[in-house]
Amino acid sequence: MVKRRCNCGLRKAGKRRRKVEDTSSTTDRLSHLPEPIIYHILSFLDTKSAVRTSKLSRSWSRVWKHVPVLDLRSSALRGLVRLEKFVCKVLSLRYDLNVRKVSYIDDVGYGFQRHESMMVRVIKYAFSHRVQHLVVDTGYDSNHDDTHRFSFLFGPIKNCDHLETLELGSVTLDSGFGYSGFRMLTTLNVRACMLDTDQGDDLDLFCNFPYLRNLILSDCFLPCTKSEGNLRVCGPELVNLELNAMDQFKIEIFTPKLTYLNVRQDLDSLGFSKLTLPSLDHADIGMLKVPGYDSDKFKAQMQQNLTSLFHGVHNARSLKIVDDVCEFLKQQPPPFKRLECLIVGSDSLPKELIDCFFKGSSCQEPSIVYDL
Repeated sequence: MVKRRCNCGLRKAGKRRRKVEDTSSTTDRLSHLPEPIIYHILSFLDTKSAVRTSKLSRSWSRVWKHVPVLDLRSSALRGLVRLEKFVCKVLSLRYDLNVRKVSYIDDVGYGFQRHESMMVRVIKYAFSHRVQHLVVDTGYDSNHDDTHRFSFLFGPIKNCDHLETLELGSVTLDSGFGYSGFRMLTTLNVRACMLDTDQGDDLDLFCNFPYLRNLILSDCFLPCTKSEGNLRVCGPELVNLELNAMDQFKIEIFTPKLTYLNVRQDLDSLGFSKLTLPSLDHADIGMLKVPGYDSDKFKAQMQQNLTSLFHGVHNARSLKIVDDVCEFLKQQPPPFKRLECLIVGSDSLPKELIDCFFKGSSCQEPSIVYDL
């Protein structure tokens, strides 16, 4: 009798080999994409990752030099010396093309003094290549000195007509900021910056940006020699304004076209001196109780501050508010004249309290949204 051998394993191995061969012979679709699309894809990566990706293929070896975005972070390489070499090579080897966005962020915390020359070089490179969106964060440093000042970093930059978006972190905004020549600026994001000018206690930093439409101020503070200052926010074209933890400031807002206001603040540090917002559509008021809230003195002060705020946003059609603030409306006339929608964080608020918001409104069918 002839024994039959089963060669199923050989058949399977052959199929696997054919499958691998078929896969290897497929077209490399990514490399055949139009170059502008490849540049756009790589622009979502930080610069170190974009350079590494370009090494995957010989045909891609120079692709990163065309990418219109530079995202440089101190965490990209271990050690400041390596970081400096990398940044210098990127700036020198990149093709002499304009950049759309440049970011330099110290997310490790080296301290600005250790890499100030490198940061200044990146800023000069950005402006010499007509940057449209610039992000500069010097990293947290409790010892702010003259090298952190806006005038030191951006001093040589004059009459810039191409910068549209500017994001600043841990920079001292001095009197040079208001006269920087960034007249085409439309979006400004300022985070953890010291506001220190020669204007005394009255700060008017944004009046020379005639096209500014979006402004975000977060965790800004005064020099240690001052405990409180008056901050004026004005802008003929300002549409969106966000204020987060601006504890040391009494804020005056005059913006005829503002449609969106977002406030995030503790109740004990709330301060508005005057609000002129005739075009306001939506206000998002997020204020929280703090220790000592139950004292009579605290309640009286908060009643006064919130009354000023509510009357300032009386034109809002939509209002989002935290429950901690709602109870203050019990003791004052309803200021909202056009309110159509109320957004609250709890469905357990008493009906009579919710009705307080709509008593002065001309809206016939108001709506309530529970943002649980």
